Amino acid sequence: MQLIDELKQQSISVLRGYEKATGINEALLEYRRSEVIDSMVKIHKYLNSIIEQLHIIQPDITTDCRINNLCTIGKMRQKKYRQFFEHTVNELSLGITFVLESEKGCRVLDSQAANLENLASQLHHFGLDVEPQDNKELLVEGRFSSSFVFRSNFNENKISLLIKNVENTKQYCYELHPEDITDNLLNELGSFILRKDRLFIDTITRHQINDPHAGSVNTRNEDSTGIHQQPRLTKTVNERQQLYLTYNEHIQELNSLDEGLMLGRGSRCGLVVPSNFASREHARIAFRKGKFVISDSSTNGTFIKIQGNREIYIHGEDYPLSGSGFISLGESTTIDNEYLIYFTCQE
Repeated sequence: MQLIDELKQQSISVLRGYEKATGINEALLEYRRSEVIDSMVKIHKYLNSIIEQLHIIQPDITTDCRINNLCTIGKMRQKKYRQFFEHTVNELSLGITFVLESEKGCRVLDSQAANLENLASQLHHFGLDVEPQDNKELLVEGRFSSSFVFRSNFNENKISLLIKNVENTKQYCYELHPEDITDNLLNELGSFILRKDRLFIDTITRHQINDPHAGSVNTRNEDSTGIHQQPRLTKTVNERQQLYLTYNEHIQELNSLDEGLMLGRGSRCGLVVPSNFASREHARIAFRKGKFVISDSSTNGTFIKIQGNREIYIHGEDYPLSGSGFISLGESTTIDNEYLIYFTCQE
């Protein structure tokens, strides 16, 4: 790895030299975007591994959470880990979400409020149920949605990290460079998720930006660099065409070079959906002619709901997948359907 890193640094130096001599350098722009994508893939794989193990082990993790400047709730239980993933041509976002739950009996700690009634009223605004005690203590019950979300910033060759409701009820934003995404940093992130230590927070503190929206990857430069980036970005992403299927808290990846993926009730399927409406080998997804295509071969047909469009029903037919949406085997993609498969792919 050391040799590769040295060669990369030499390559960057050469490309920057070209850039100074000729202005905007195509090769350097492509190199920078590929660095961001490679780092995001590395983060995704690490978080996917972490979540898989957490679902098996189901560790009992408790932590304290600061409620603004009001007080701290002690021993909130951390649970329901899920992986977040969203992919468009312009942006790649991924991360981990979980719940901090205050079960009945969690106490309010280090409160500076002189009036417990006023404090209880303010805690209600955070969606917490408060129960005063005879000894002038407060017991609380409720939950917060917490998250670590990484977002690509191709224009600036950076990765934004947003942390929400983890140690307190605030959102923090950090800006990282691809070279910051090391194995050591990811291991520190894993240790922090398990609440073993705070080395991860100590490491990234120097990357913090004051405005959570300042690092937004939706901000576009209107100069000549920004104008010409869209075609190159599209080309870079298309070279890595992938489809991600999320079902029952598990993410299945399908690459454009893979042979395909069978969906169905049978145990030999690549993605097993134990629905009574699903056939043993219900439908197959494969990459053909530049698109991921789902081919139905079932008894009850397949329902597809692409976001922003009406639900489509196919039976013994093919249908191209684009953007993101839901797939349901044999029954409609209604909100109470527990067998929905969420997909996201290149447009």
